[in-house]
Amino acid sequence: MEEAQLQTGATLLDHAAAMLREDRVSTRELRFLSAQLTEALRDALRVAESRGSRLPSPNDSVPVTETHPVPDP
Repeated sequence: MEEAQLQTGATLLDHAAAMLREDRVSTRELRFLSAQLTEALRDALRVAESRGSRLPSPNDSVPVTETHPVPDP
């Protein structure tokens, strides 16, 4: 579901960019596009919140003493 929402947003962005390059775009078309972009942004924020809530909090991270050093090249 998240992938579909993000793909829809990307498609809308491409469509918006193309539409804004046009000299003649009606107010109705711009209002419709704005509504669709608003919904896509809302979905993207929902995806970000969902993914963010799945990340460990800083208090849950591995203590520094338990990290593995990166060897020098």
